[in-house]
Amino acid sequence: MKKTSPLLFAIFILLSISTRAQTNAPSTDIPDQSFKIQLTKTEGGKSGWDWTSDEITFSSNKIATKFMGQHERFPAVRCTVMTSPNKPNSMNFTATMKNPGGSTISWEGRITGNEIEGMATWKNLQGSKTYRFSGKAK
Repeated sequence: MKKTSPLLFAIFILLSISTRAQTNAPSTDIPDQSFKIQLTKTEGGKSGWDWTSDEITFSSNKIATKFMGQHERFPAVRCTVMTSPNKPNSMNFTATMKNPGGSTISWEGRITGNEIEGMATWKNLQGSKTYRFSGKAK
């Protein structure tokens, strides 16, 4: 009986630590919210028009873009979310949208509190354009 008591105590401690680590783990969900963003082209040709502003919405871990969704028919897509225990109020996301015409927008960004920033690369038949974006929650 004396030999099993320390073993049971050790198991209890390990289970307690494991449960605490799981409850304190950073979330991998992006809160449902919308951001108004401004875009600045950093690379790409002069053909076509330039994308200068938009509204990004996150809902159920999907990203949707209002202007490009309407103008270029890009659907909402699932995001990959990465968090850092060192920055609990910040999360990184990536996503790639593809419209029916074969164009893509690849997103890489960071949400910190009510602010968003990152890069978006739009590829279509005319070529590729990369934009830096930033904005605030609506």
